[in-house]
This record gives sequence, structure tokens and C-alpha cells, in this order.
Amino acid sequence: MNYNDLRNAIDRVGQVPCESAPDLMFHEEGSLATINSKLSKIICSNCPIINECLQYALDNDEIYGTWGGCTPQERKRLKKAAGQHSRLVR
Repeated sequence: MNYNDLRNAIDRVGQVPCESAPDLMFHEEGSLATINSKLSKIICSNCPIINECLQYALDNDEIYGTWGGCTPQERKRLKKAAGQHSRLVR
């Protein structure tokens, strides 16, 4: 999935929850990182395109932020478990 595919998915549903709180989606290391990570996952849990978002992050090796309800570390584990060329979400 490329950026245009993701953008089309967003346009199809109108607005996605993370657009109202982008700073929570890209959290730095430190004391607020754990809180922001948990909050970003809550935001993602209400998203109608959570699967498309996760697939975009996996396909494009996004290394920052929460995408599709997964942190960078979680996405790394998913890719490792599935193999580099497997598609996890369809």
C-alpha cells in the first residue's frame, strides 16, 4: 500500500481519529512516551481504516509513530514473525 492508497482510504471515510491528535501519534522516548503510546492506541482502536493504516506502515517500513494501533517495536515484531515479504493485512 502506498501513500495514495492510504489517502484514498482516509478520503473514503471522511476523517480519521488521529488527525485530531497528531502529536500523540508520534511520541518521543521518555516519561511521556508510555502514556502517549497508550493514548495513541486508544485513538487507533476507534479508526475505521486501522487495517489499511497498519498495512501502509508495514509496506513502507515506517519507523516512527503509532500506525494501525502498533508502535514501531510492535511492527518490527510483526514483520519478523511474518517474514519481510508477507502481507499481513488484506
